[in-house]
Amino acid sequence: MDNNDVNNANLENTNMKEAIAAEITKTKVFIDNFEANVNGV
Repeated sequence: MDNNDVNNANLENTNMKEAIAAEITKTKVFIDNFEANVNGV
């Protein structure tokens, strides 16, 4: 494994983290909206 492999793995890891963070944000928005509907706010 050379530096290029390490850099590619790090980039892929960063992209995965960003994708997961985006999904968490969407899920939180969904939950907030759901709670607002349930609570009639």
